[in-house]
Amino acid sequence: MRHFLRLSIIAIASLILSPHLWAQEFFIQSQKIKDATILGPNDSQWMKQPSVRIPLVAQNFVAQRGGGGAAWVDVRAAHTHDEIMVRLSWQDATKSVKLASSGKFTDACAVMFPLDAASVPSPFMGEKGKPVNIWMWKAVVGEEGREPLAYVDFYRTGAIDSHVTFQERPGENLVAEGFGTLTPSPVQDVEASGSWQDGRWSVVLRKRFDSKEGPKFQEGQTIAMAAAVWDGSKEERDGAKSLAFWQTLLIGKNAKAPAPETSEAKGERTFARYGCAACHGAKGLGGVKNANAQGGEVPPLNSVAEGFTKEEIKTVIRKGRVSVPDEARGPIPPLHMNNWEQVLDDQELDDLVSYLWSLKPKDSQEW
Repeated sequence: MRHFLRLSIIAIASLILSPHLWAQEFFIQSQKIKDATILGPNDSQWMKQPSVRIPLVAQNFVAQRGGGGAAWVDVRAAHTHDEIMVRLSWQDATKSVKLASSGKFTDACAVMFPLDAASVPSPFMGEKGKPVNIWMWKAVVGEEGREPLAYVDFYRTGAIDSHVTFQERPGENLVAEGFGTLTPSPVQDVEASGSWQDGRWSVVLRKRFDSKEGPKFQEGQTIAMAAAVWDGSKEERDGAKSLAFWQTLLIGKNAKAPAPETSEAKGERTFARYGCAACHGAKGLGGVKNANAQGGEVPPLNSVAEGFTKEEIKTVIRKGRVSVPDEARGPIPPLHMNNWEQVLDDQELDDLVSYLWSLKPKDSQEW
């Protein structure tokens, strides 16, 4: 017992003393099973599947910000010849399964994949032209049989409100092309099941390989996967959540993990995994609107060396930067450079800057 407690204390201390655990890319190995009998989250067969504990961070990068109720999520995966299953498990001392006008919210979780299995779009609900498929489970549906009209902070102009109708299945199939564009798919084929025991949720989400609305999964495939958890007791909903940025799901023993060799290639993957293009544009070319910011857009990154040294741009990335309003009395620009100090480690930061320096225009002079 003392040995167990000592190991637990060491594990907790390592989480506290290692603020850059988030910078790691985690690989979730899906093993092939003969049949799909392990839909239940407490099925003993899940314990035979490899588990990966992924740290979570509060979603403080784009509005609506918040979250942080869950510190980590354990992820396992399994597949048959025609379907894939993902199991998420996390600590939550309060079972929140009721919605009421008094402002209570439900516990929930989700996994996200790019619709194009070969791409790595923004982890913030995808981006225009690079949609994502989201499988979501809500505790309230499993408890009450359907979801009453829920609280929604906002939806981007033109987006379809996914809460205008009742949801009658605990698993929901959703698509998005950017934050605030979450839309229910016409094909609702996500199966989900959740169980709360001793202060811990365990949830299984499941989908066929050949789904008509989602990526086409197959044996031997490598695909990006992100995850999110909502703590209803802390009023988390919509963008206020705990999230894991893009990780990698390996389907079958022959799936190969990505292994960029050069610092620039590693930096390009970091740029994609953390969604830098969502604000700075593909390949850092800019073009993303930012109301009332000077210039009206988020600055591009393909010319950062004209105004910064490498150490200076690292400081900006670590500490963040507030956008300067074009009109002092106007609204605060909605997009700003986030503080990435607790997310990126020094090696990832070095690689990212190497990639940014490689983006200089071909016809420019040497910097």
